[in-house]
Amino acid sequence: MSIKEGQSLKAGKTLPLMLVAFCVMLSFSLNVTSERLLAVDFTLEDIEGGTFTLSDHTGKVVLIDFTATTCVHCVSIQAELKVLRENFGEEELVMTTIGVSEADTVEDIRNFKLQHGGDWTYAKDTQDLGTIYDIRYTPIEYIIDVNGYIYSVRIGNRSWEELAADIEAAKIGYDPPVDPPPANGELAPDFSLTDIDSVNFALSDQRGKVVLIDLFASDAYYSGKMQEEFRLIRENFTEEELVIISIAVGDHTIEEIRDFKSTHGGDWIYAEDTQDVWISYGVISVPTGYVVDVDGYVHSHKVNYEEWDDLADDIETAKAGTEPPVIPDSPTLPLVPILIGISVAVAVAISLLLVLIRRRKGR
Repeated sequence: MSIKEGQSLKAGKTLPLMLVAFCVMLSFSLNVTSERLLAVDFTLEDIEGGTFTLSDHTGKVVLIDFTATTCVHCVSIQAELKVLRENFGEEELVMTTIGVSEADTVEDIRNFKLQHGGDWTYAKDTQDLGTIYDIRYTPIEYIIDVNGYIYSVRIGNRSWEELAADIEAAKIGYDPPVDPPPANGELAPDFSLTDIDSVNFALSDQRGKVVLIDLFASDAYYSGKMQEEFRLIRENFTEEELVIISIAVGDHTIEEIRDFKSTHGGDWIYAEDTQDVWISYGVISVPTGYVVDVDGYVHSHKVNYEEWDDLADDIETAKAGTEPPVIPDSPTLPLVPILIGISVAVAVAISLLLVLIRRRKGR
């Protein structure tokens, strides 16, 4: 299982972007054929002054061409991309070329398009996509399927036929095999795991304390960033008030989780997801988090780095707990009226019986 994305990158291992202009001479491919990674959304201003937002194109395949204007193979692949543009209509395929080299100006990218490019969007990376998408060499082609998941990553000068095959396959969107996320106010799904120090624990063992569940990936950029926030949270809430549990979803070794904790983390529970917690908690991107109140109910659900600003407030209010839903008893009628009704019915029945007996005797 490799659901490592909402934001994906080898944390702490990105080369300086000034090196991006070094073109790769080799070709390399990454195809995600089982669980796919959710592409990080972004908005950029293009070289014509318009905007490009990745999520605006859900329902179409998107090709993202990460480039550098001084890269020889980046120039070569533009010819292949122009053939793709001729073979796929705009209703099937959206294309964008993004300059990730710090050395490239908007004017450089504009001249690059005029000399080598085609009729699609060109933009300069102003949102640190080179880091978020882990761009270490150029060119790199990301194929995003119709549901917004990364279908393939092609590094180096690729043929248009190879890219076309990926595009056709990406028309079948990926649906992650997860349950709907538990809603606020619902009882949080219980789980039992073994932490990286071989200690067994269960969510239900933490009743009486607020629990922050952090579902992360060790190589996801924003998972590492969130650990900084959690360390501040840990300083402001005692262990009697708050339990933090970081669960690594996807393909991780215990050693990788230990390295992640050592590099980014803090003094709380870290564990590998060996019980498919990510499925029961509806995780389709990381980081995903839940604040569970003192009674074991979901207090809030967080996805992505931008939504964690009010985390401390959520933890504070989760201390109040949740009143369990009251199941009403079956409706009951007062006993006295029931007995009176029965008595009246019996008296009427006896009276009718006596009347019938008298009539028979009178005959």
